Amino acid sequence: MNEIMIKSYAKINLSLDVLGVLSNGYHQVEMVMQQLELHDRVTVKWKEDRTLVSSQIVLSMNRDNLPLNSENIAYRAAEMMLDQLHRKGKVEINIEKIFLWRQDWLEEAETVLQYSMH
Repeated sequence: MNEIMIKSYAKINLSLDVLGVLSNGYHQVEMVMQQLELHDRVTVKWKEDRTLVSSQIVLSMNRDNLPLNSENIAYRAAEMMLDQLHRKGKVEINIEKIFLWRQDWLEEAETVLQYSMH
């Protein structure tokens, strides 16, 4: 089985300007972003098996509040890769979130913003 580990670096948005709305409904934006040393780890394992009728994608992670199916962009990326390369086999993707975003941090940020506006 082939394996690769990739660091998915966090980034911070230093500036965000909304320039307008595109014809597809999305907003045209201009951003200045900075990569941080903080990163998640993504490990992908692949074993080709041409005898399979359809490929198998197994997604796992150390958080229980994110989808492990086609709602997850990593899962969809694996589906697209297999389709584009016309390959059959098993793909195992493990996402290890280093920076675990917590709901209480959002609530604390909201409280700080409310007080700073008064």
